[in-house]
Order: sequence, then structure tokens, then C-alpha cells
Amino acid sequence: MMRVGMGYDVHKLVEGRDLILGGVKIDWEKGLLGHSDADVLLHAIMDALLGAAALGDIGRHFPDTDEKYKGISSIKLLQHVGALLEENMYVINNIDATIIAQKPKMMPHIEKMRENVAKALNIEKNQVNIKATTEEGLGFTGSGEGISSQAICALQDARDFMADDRIMPAGCGVCCKKKLKGTSGVLTHIKNIRRKRSMSILNVEHLSHGFGDRAIFQDVSFRLLKGEHIGLVGANGEGKSTFMNIITGKLMPDEGKIEWAKNVRVGYLDQHTVLEKGMTIRDVLKSAFGWLFEMEEQMNGICDKMGEASEEELTQMMEELGTIQDMLTMHDFYIIDSKVEEVARALGLTEIGLDKDVTDLSGGQRTKVLLGKLLLEKPDILLLDEPTNYLDVVHIEWLKRYLQEYENAFVLISHDIPFLNQVINLIYHMDNQQLTRYVGDYDHFQEVYAVKKAQLEAAYQKQQQEISELKDFVARNKARVATRNMAMSRQKKLDKMDVIELAREKPKPEFQFKTARTPSRFVVETKELVIGYDEPLSKPLTLTVERGEKIALTGANGIGKTTLLKSILGLIPALGGKAVLGDYLEIGYFEHGMPTENKHNCIEEIWEEFPSYTQYEVRASLAKCGLTTKHIESLVRVLSGGEQAKVRLCKIINRETNLLVLDEPTNHLDVDAKEELKRALKEYKGTILMVCHEPEFYEGLVSKDLGFAQSGLQKLGKINAGLYAKSALN
Repeated sequence: MMRVGMGYDVHKLVEGRDLILGGVKIDWEKGLLGHSDADVLLHAIMDALLGAAALGDIGRHFPDTDEKYKGISSIKLLQHVGALLEENMYVINNIDATIIAQKPKMMPHIEKMRENVAKALNIEKNQVNIKATTEEGLGFTGSGEGISSQAICALQDARDFMADDRIMPAGCGVCCKKKLKGTSGVLTHIKNIRRKRSMSILNVEHLSHGFGDRAIFQDVSFRLLKGEHIGLVGANGEGKSTFMNIITGKLMPDEGKIEWAKNVRVGYLDQHTVLEKGMTIRDVLKSAFGWLFEMEEQMNGICDKMGEASEEELTQMMEELGTIQDMLTMHDFYIIDSKVEEVARALGLTEIGLDKDVTDLSGGQRTKVLLGKLLLEKPDILLLDEPTNYLDVVHIEWLKRYLQEYENAFVLISHDIPFLNQVINLIYHMDNQQLTRYVGDYDHFQEVYAVKKAQLEAAYQKQQQEISELKDFVARNKARVATRNMAMSRQKKLDKMDVIELAREKPKPEFQFKTARTPSRFVVETKELVIGYDEPLSKPLTLTVERGEKIALTGANGIGKTTLLKSILGLIPALGGKAVLGDYLEIGYFEHGMPTENKHNCIEEIWEEFPSYTQYEVRASLAKCGLTTKHIESLVRVLSGGEQAKVRLCKIINRETNLLVLDEPTNHLDVDAKEELKRALKEYKGTILMVCHEPEFYEGLVSKDLGFAQSGLQKLGKINAGLYAKSALN
């Protein structure tokens, strides 16, 4: 926070005293009378500094009744003030002072005065400005009876820099964890911070964007520094993924400037990334080194030209070849295959097979492949959009460790709050078309945001009361001649008032599942069920689900959890065995993802399922799921992943069911929606069979946790990460 202070001092001119101003002894017939050396300039500067820091004035710190200050140099007093600022963690931005005197001429001495002040306070000379003026013969200064001085200064709380600009993953290292000693220490820290500010990776200025009449951003500015670990948070539909697409150039903004630093390599993990058919896992991982392969081609091209080159050209080519060779060696070009194998093993991709076509992989497996590629690229900045979606517990843990140790910058979009809290140190909150920065993790952000919101609401209520009273006064008095002027004065005050506006509250979702008639005791039974497509994904499975049970299916990506659900529902044929559904079942099936070619808007999407509904009933149903009017009237395909999930949930909650089959229902949902969904599922009287990778969501909700592996189904009970990992890799 910037703090401003002003100071004023005046002393009488008398004979027999030295004239000292700004620590400079000026040859003059008179000097200033005072307890100290009466340096009126330095006294004004000290008062300004102490005032800005709310530390009183010089009379409080250096009383003229104290003998130890008799005749003391004001330079020493100024040094003491500098030490006081240091103790209270204030850093001087600038000082501007004026000497008011008829005589003598001050111009010859001003530069020396600036030097003295800067040296005493341990600041740069260009932070100090001193000027002089006369009173044109007016007043006591104009008549030569005395000299006065005025000063103004600006201070900055050093803790603001330390808190705001966390350069390293766990803060700025040493400075943020200990109290700096010495003004120079504080200044050194600030200089380092300002130097690092100039090393920003990305600058976004005055960004505005929208879809039709629906505004997403309005005049948003953003700067990303090296080493920052940022969590980008906000409700579904606030524009987090859109923001990522804009800064990566996939989407052009309506207004604003986006500027990347030179030679910055960006790695972007998109929640909708599409991999090309025909590419193997190995091909995708090796594509991380594409720029090195280009350098190799360049090197080969130079070698081909060397036979026809002159001696001078040959020398130049050899130097260029040496540079390229060093770059290739430095970036492990000649051990690419072993690096690929190493990362693939860490992510469990070798078990899938590195020669497998990427289009045959599950969503989680594709995510792992893309993460592996980013790891091999070692970019200057990572942009991660919901990276934990479709990842199993083991690999979420691996990703957490990787991000904690990641030395470069990253921006992370995630609604997995425990995961988010452990990897980031800055929060950027998207809300009401604005972007606000908060220091700390998500929990700290919530605390600060709640306080700010309460303060704004209190200020709003106070202002509304004042407006009401002013309007009432104007209405009662504007017609009377005697009070008309007072009424007009209050009307002017009303017209000039900067009215506080409260942000419109986002509708919170409200899920209430309808329960159908009671089904048979055994809801689902499988006998020696073999699931898969061209080849089996597991050994024969035998599973019994009884009425009222709530079961979570867990296991590694690609092991066949989604395939099992679809085989049970009869959506895909089993390779062997059979699945038998109970009697009187009314099934609600939530599958992750919507067809990209969907051309319906939200109203049409619900109407297709419930043709008897009126438009009012359709809109009311969607609004209960947390969608605004603009979302409801938008095409489904332009909505965010979380908003699309709410549309699919809307279909289920409006149908009577007694069996819910949920495939990753929490993917893309914001925090409020997750909490409400968990509450609704707890209250649901029917049976639940759910695939989920978030233990925080299904703990306390499910009655059984079945670990799904190639060897079969294992009852795990409560989550045990070690047991889970073992079963998942069988």
C-alpha cells in the first residue's frame, strides 16, 4: 500500500548562528535559531516521513527539552528516522521538498543537499527532489525574518512486495521468512523484486471478450512472472478456459493486447485436446523434442553445403555446427529414447504399450500422454486446464509432487481444492468479468474474499441509507424558497456520488433427485462378465449390487471402468458372460462428455427429453441447476465443461429413478456444485453405481469402494492409497 506524508517547519533567522540547510553549511550573515542545528529543510523532510509511516513527528522523537539533542546535526536525526522506517518495514519511493527563503541563493547548494539526504536515508539521489523559492518580499520569510520549508513523500510497505511477488514455489525464499535487517537489505529485496517484475513472461492488457451479448471479460489486465504458481479459480462459465484459449492464440479477443516475452516456450494442457489418429504414444512423447529434430535437420543441411563452401564460409559453418551440437547435447537429444521410456514408466504408460494408437486410449490415458509430453518439453510456463480430470489417485499424487517441485511458472485451472491448495501460492479469481489477485492458497483466498465482500456490503448499506436521507431531504425542501438552496446542495452531492454496486449473486445449484418405485432386491448381477472391445480388458467379473447400495468403482485409467458401466447397461456388447438387471429399474445414466456436434441450445436439449414441459418449467429446471438466463439461451456446445455437466444432471434430476449410474460426475464442476451434488446423493434413497477419482467426494457417501483391476474387483472399503495402487497395477 502506498503511504503519503507531508511536513512543514519554520525557524527564525538570528545573528551568531550557522545557516545549515540540507546538511550544507551556507556562508551567510545569519543562521537559524533552534535546539538542534535548526536545519529547517531536514526537519520538514523528517516530519513528512514520520507522518507517512504514522509514527508521529520530530517533536515526539527528538524533544527540544532533551539535552542530548542540543546542537545535534539534523543529518544524524534523519538517519535515525531512516532506521525507524526500516524497523517498521517501510521503503521510501520519493521525497519532494521546497525551501522558502528570500535570501541567500540556494541554487548552488541544492545538489549537495540532495546527496546528503539520499546518503542519510540510503536511497538513490534521483529519489530526492529539492527546490527553492522566494516570497516576493511578502511575509516573515519575504522580510528575511526566517526560513520555512515544506516536504512531501511517498512510502511503500516492503511487506506488500514480499507478499505479492512470490517468485519461488514456496515464496521468495529467505526474504519472506525473516525480518530484513538494515535499510539496504529492504532496498536490495525491493530492487530484486522490481528487477524480476521486468522479467515477466506474459503481459495481458485491457482484455475484453464475449460471446454475443454475453460478456466474459471486461478490461482485464494480467501479468505472469517467472516462477509464479497460480491457481485460476471461479465458478463454471466465468471464462477460465476461454482465458487460456485467448492467451495461447486459439481465440482472438474482442479487445486488448497479449504480449509474450521473447523465446518463451509454452506448454498447454487443454481439457479438450484432440490427438491425431495414427500417432502412437511413443510418437506423441517424442514430439516434445520436435524443435531439436528441426535443429538436427538444420545441422544436416549445413553439412551438405560444406563441400561447395569457401574457406571463409566453411569457418562460419563450423562455428554454427558447434553451436547446434552443443544445444543438442545440452537438451539430451542423443538419449531421447531413454528419456521417453523413463517418463512413460513414471506415468504407467509402458503398461499400456508405447506403440498403441492414441485414438484407442481412454480419456485418462490421453491426459497422461499429454502430461508426459509436457514434462519432456520442460517449458518456461505450463498452462493446465483441469489436469486431474480422468486421472486416477496414484497419478494425481504424482502430478502434485511434480508441480510442487516445478521450478518454472504455471497457471492451473482446477476444482479439486485439496490438490490446488498443495501446489499453488497465488490465486487469480475470475468473477463478474474481472480478474482479482490474492496471495496464498485457496483457503486463504476464501477468507479474504469473505471479508472483502462483507466490507463492501456494509459500505453499500451505509451509502444506501445516506442516499435515502438525502433524497428525502431534497423532496421535502426543494419547493420552499427558504430551504431551496440547501436542497439543491444535497442534490448536487447526490449527483456527484460514486454509487457502490453489489455484484449480482450467482445462482447456486440445487439438486434434488426424484425416486421411482422400489425395485427388486438385486439391482445388478454379473456372472463371469468379460468386458472389452477387440480384446478383453479384464478377467471375468462377478458383481452383485443390492437395492440401496452406493458403490464407487476405482482403479487406474484405461482399466475398463467406463466400459464396465456401459456393458452392464447394455450400451456395448460383452465379450463373454452376462449382466442381468433387476426388475422395475428406472435408470439415470450420467456419462462424461457431450457430442461436439450438438446444435441444440439448453432449452431444446431439455425439451427433447421432456416434450410435455412448458418453457417456464424447462427454464426453472435449468435455473435450479445453477444456470443463468444467458447460459440457458446459449448453445450447449459453447458452454464450459461444468455448465454442460449441469445440463446433463438436469435431465437426470427431472426423471424418477431408482438406480443412478454416474461416470465421473464431478469432472468440471465447481466447488459449490460438487458440494450440492454430494449432499443430494447422500439423501438419494435409490442405488448408486459410480466411477470417481476424487476420494474427498465419495468418502462418507458410498457404502462400498470396489477397486477395479485387470485381475478383477476388490472390495477396498475406505480408500487406502497403497492398496489402491497395488490393485490398479495388477
